[in-house]
Amino acid sequence: MASTSLEDLTPDTRQMAERLIVMAEDSGLVVRVASTLRSCTEQDALYAQGRTAPGNKVTKAPGCRSWHVYGRALDLFIVDDDGDDVPISDPRYDVLGEMGEKLGFVWGGVFDDPIHFEYHPGIRIEELCPEPGECEMAVARFGAHGNYYMPEDVAQDTAEQAADIRFGDVILSAFVGAVVFQTVAMAVRSMRNR
Repeated sequence: MASTSLEDLTPDTRQMAERLIVMAEDSGLVVRVASTLRSCTEQDALYAQGRTAPGNKVTKAPGCRSWHVYGRALDLFIVDDDGDDVPISDPRYDVLGEMGEKLGFVWGGVFDDPIHFEYHPGIRIEELCPEPGECEMAVARFGAHGNYYMPEDVAQDTAEQAADIRFGDVILSAFVGAVVFQTVAMAVRSMRNR
């Protein structure tokens, strides 16, 4: 069964999804996570609906051509006051889509899937899945559940940002440590002078 947990998204996608949910709630929209990570089999079964299996078409992406199988996509329904999913024709999905796009998501509303949000900066699906019929191989190679592919230039930028953050944290920690040491030293001197 497909996951509904944000924990099954890649770390960067999860972080952006959490931010999107907070933005939605801050603007008065209550959302429900309907789907995150899917297996190749689950994605292929959804793709078959309305084609070779009964039901309505629900996706345009077979197997590894879906960002869901890499943990880089989620589906969000807007929920009404009664806890029911709002129909996807509701204009509030446009508002949610704009929020997602501001965060760097590709919003599915641009291809008639307004509940869909995918986050894959600098990555093209064809890089991961040249042949849709080889889903398990692509997922095994590029991973899901947090073991994920990132192009070298994006990985380098991310590593540099992390290094900057770590350096900043070291400087801040040293400063705080110096202030604490100074405060304790002054207190000890004050006690000795009594």
